[in-house]
Amino acid sequence: QRTQATVKTQVRIAGELAVIVAGILIALGADAAWQGRADRRLEREYLEAFRLDLRATIDANQVALSAQQNTQAWAQDWSDLITTGAPLPDTLLRVFPPISVLGESMDTYRDLVASGGTTRISSLEVRRAMSQTLSSVEYNQVAETWALDLITSMRASVWTVARPVERERLAELWAIYLDAGGRVIDGKFRLAASADSALAVVGRELEG
Repeated sequence: QRTQATVKTQVRIAGELAVIVAGILIALGADAAWQGRADRRLEREYLEAFRLDLRATIDANQVALSAQQNTQAWAQDWSDLITTGAPLPDTLLRVFPPISVLGESMDTYRDLVASGGTTRISSLEVRRAMSQTLSSVEYNQVAETWALDLITSMRASVWTVARPVERERLAELWAIYLDAGGRVIDGKFRLAASADSALAVVGRELEG
């Protein structure tokens, strides 16, 4: 009888433990499922923000690229006149047209990178595409800063050169200026390609 009672007690305790363990597992599973849904919702919010940022960056880049191309065409026309010895207005000896600076919108991804939270984005393809676009944006910023500094120094140089050699000096500087503008344009084309590609990748991830 004692043996039967002991067995019954052990069975009862085992049953209670099983119920407790099952309850814990169910709770953990529910919590994991809830966390999974929260993570997916947050990831989608990030992807939507990426899409908005990319579209804004693409639009801004198109405006800056168009403006820079117009400036480059104008500068090329004057370059031809400079090299052929045609009469030039005095103002041309003092002015180099400005560089068209990109007003990008990559704050969401920048913040995610800074916080070390890029792993919140499960798609490696999305992370790679966004990283490449940010690299293109940063390349543009370096190229623009370099070109702007170059123009500043060119203006100062033209101001200090004596009149008789001004045209020759201007021709040298104008050639450098054209090269700088070409590099800025190249950077904006590179950004257009990477941003368009990233937008397509993010779009597929949102629709998938």
